[in-house]
Amino acid sequence: MATLSVYFEQRRVGTIDIDKNGPGFTYDPTWMGLRGAFPISITMPLRSERIASDTFLPWAANLLPESVQLRTLGQLLGMARGDVIGLLSAIGGDTAGALSIGQPGRTASLHWRPIEDLEGLIEELPSKPFLVGKRSYLLVKRFDRTEVSGRWRRLHQEDYCQALGKPPSAKYEANQTGIRGPALEDMFELTRRHMPSIDIVHLLDMVVVNVLACNTDAHAKNYTIIIRGNGASIAPMYDLMCGEVWENVTKNLAQKIAGKSRGDHLNGRDWQQFARECGLNPRQVLDRVGTLATSALAEAEAAASEVAAMPAGTHEVLDRTREAVERRARILLAQLQELGDDPVKAVNKEEAAVAKQECSVT
Repeated sequence: MATLSVYFEQRRVGTIDIDKNGPGFTYDPTWMGLRGAFPISITMPLRSERIASDTFLPWAANLLPESVQLRTLGQLLGMARGDVIGLLSAIGGDTAGALSIGQPGRTASLHWRPIEDLEGLIEELPSKPFLVGKRSYLLVKRFDRTEVSGRWRRLHQEDYCQALGKPPSAKYEANQTGIRGPALEDMFELTRRHMPSIDIVHLLDMVVVNVLACNTDAHAKNYTIIIRGNGASIAPMYDLMCGEVWENVTKNLAQKIAGKSRGDHLNGRDWQQFARECGLNPRQVLDRVGTLATSALAEAEAAASEVAAMPAGTHEVLDRTREAVERRARILLAQLQELGDDPVKAVNKEEAAVAKQECSVT
């Protein structure tokens, strides 16, 4: 394989080539001249120079499936798991995001076929142990696909692992790869540099909600950025899970908050420290934690009832999940009170004391 084209729908975005240092990427001049053209990554802005392997390869590797799925794919195709470009040349027609690798994407309805028996399709999937004997499923609308005038359009996205130039094996802050995974301060700094200021608030809410939901799998690949020709913005939350209800799932957070890995250990001063580390206002962070925890307590029962009313009905995990969220919300609210009855007022006093001490030193 000398070169491999990358497309957005029918338009060539650029070309992958491989030299002695590995695969690189070059934008197509026609693409760069188009109105509405977008970069494939925040790390790779539109420019004429070839993008080197040390920047391009980690981004490309994040387009592949992970773990067992990647190993199975390599075995089926007779390729090594590390052959990123070879694997993408085989399966890259519909990657996460809007790009098609090797051939133009198909968005016209000509080749569509209706799925009349989704359950039958799922049960016929080959060798999928997690589906054996299970007939319930959750069908989720994708945020990176939208219908326009009878045609499905793909919205381009990348996860924070890609945007921070990290390989998929380093998606957790703590890992054994020798590469430090993305920390929350890295993610807030990236958001501050490349996205509207409101997205800093959105990211903060996501962090707090993940703590409230006891979601211990909120790694950097489960936070995503939508990239358009006029800029980037943070995508909605997805792939949430409640680690508290599963016996063999870690209870440690994917990213530390103020040096702590357990959501139920976080107190008011931890949230203040987290705010300072991430360049946020401590008073506003405490306010959001309190507001969202209060909202979780108020809405948990209604949310559980809504899920129970869905066609698949209730599940034994549902009540345990609601109870875990309510318990976490109560813990967070109780631990905010170490700053006093009014945490925000307490923060003001503490900041005033720090400012007074700084003045006396100078």
